[in-house]
Order: sequence, then structure tokens, then C-alpha cells
Amino acid sequence: MDAGNTTWIITLESGTPKVEIVRKVSDKPMLECPSERETAPDWDSGIYLSKEKGMRINMIRFIYSLCLLNCLQDAHGRKAPDYKVFQAFGKLLHIDLSHYSNDLNRTMEENTTMERQTEFFRRMIGALQQRFDLD
Repeated sequence: MDAGNTTWIITLESGTPKVEIVRKVSDKPMLECPSERETAPDWDSGIYLSKEKGMRINMIRFIYSLCLLNCLQDAHGRKAPDYKVFQAFGKLLHIDLSHYSNDLNRTMEENTTMERQTEFFRRMIGALQQRFDLD
């Protein structure tokens, strides 16, 4: 290992030396996660949610499922707060998702059947199965 690409970090923990060896893979600067106080520059994904009937609530259900499954983390490796996940997806898709919980609650109050609530997920599974069956 080239010494120019290696850094030794020696610290004491409770009187015991701890050695950490860090190997630099590249001279290119690593991307850093911006702090929560920093604002990201304006960014346009160029992606818009389909106008298909029911797509907005289906997308809300999909995003909420990602949150329930702890699929998304913040810059510190903790579970990303639901409201931040919805803000990010809203920005990506050019839609306001700030009232996602009201939308989810409304579908529950309207006695929407579980069959109807999960129809989009079955369509997703069917699309994947069809795709893999073609290979």
C-alpha cells in the first residue's frame, strides 16, 4: 500500500490505544452531504407525475410504504422523517405532497377497501413479473 494513500489515526479510548487505518481511494474530493441548514440549489428533475386517475394517491401510498419499511435514511444514517421524504419526492415529481397524511386518512375514512388500497402494488408486482418472464 502506498503511504501517500494511507492515513493512520491513533486515539486513546479509556487508556487503550485505538488504531484506525484509512486508505484514500482517489485524489478526487468526496461528495459531502449538505447540512440541514444549507439550502440545495434550485434543481428541476424534469420528471412529472402521470395525470392518470388515482396516480397521486397511489404515489403517496408507495412513498409511505418506503417510509414504513425504513428504506430511506438521512445524512446521518437515521430513519428519514416522513415529512422530509414526502418533500423530496414532491420536489422530484413537481407536486405538493405536504398534506400526504390528510390524503391517506381520507382514503381510510372513505372506507376504501384493502383490495382497492393495494391494487397499485399488485399492478407493480404484475409489471415486474411480466418483465422477468420476458427475459
